[in-house]
Amino acid sequence: MKPKPSIRKDKDIVPQSIETLSKILLAASSSVLSADPIIGAGVATFFTEAFFGIRGRLKTERVETFIKEFSQYIRSVNPDFDPEYVDSEDFGDFFEEVLIRVSKTNSKEKLGIIKRLLAQQTIKPESFDLANAYLDIASELNQNHIVLLKHWYVEEERHRNLMKQFRIERERLKACYDQGDGKISTNETYSEYQTRLLDYNKIDGENFREEIKVIRTQFMKSFENGEFDFWTQDLRRIGLLEHDTTSNRYTGEKAFTYLYLTPLGKSFMDFISK
Repeated sequence: MKPKPSIRKDKDIVPQSIETLSKILLAASSSVLSADPIIGAGVATFFTEAFFGIRGRLKTERVETFIKEFSQYIRSVNPDFDPEYVDSEDFGDFFEEVLIRVSKTNSKEKLGIIKRLLAQQTIKPESFDLANAYLDIASELNQNHIVLLKHWYVEEERHRNLMKQFRIERERLKACYDQGDGKISTNETYSEYQTRLLDYNKIDGENFREEIKVIRTQFMKSFENGEFDFWTQDLRRIGLLEHDTTSNRYTGEKAFTYLYLTPLGKSFMDFISK
């Protein structure tokens, strides 16, 4: 996971960026608009000031909007939190980092995740190391990541739990078969025994095993040009998805069988979904 950048470094990079952009604009302006370096420099300065002026206003507006929306949200849930904790230096540092990340995104989905993360850390705080790790993750996610995570957190976790229940029931039936319980004859094979006694509807009354096939097909079609595989593998890089190490066939449709949420991925989704 990428190390958290310090606030000072974030501020110090701006003057250097302005100087670099100024040189680029100066070169372009001098060659396209005029050979006169004075006019060229004037145009470069104008564009530089205008660009960073606009960017500065946009970032300020994003932060102000976020604070207002967070205030409304926190009032709506009527939280019970410790005022001394919120006034602590650690929480202040965390809140400052939140605002820096907020200033750099216009994704409503990502802002919603950061808002819920901040609310959870206010009301039911985790260690700040883990909270900052969650903040790093939230800052790195894009819309494709979020769509995939939601699918794995809801649909694939439900299917995984369903398959676990079937596995447990098969193990129970195998033990009963080995002991001779409920066999209709000494010649009955375990396959016949399981087919006769395993009640699929009792475990999967809503027939989710068939429903998940349709969901997966439609889900795959919502991605184009191999993006599904690219973004699932990117979630592995971030540490939120992992695959069954007994097989390397975890791309395309096989991804649904072999990829699963890591403990970090599940705890992150649990935390922001509360």
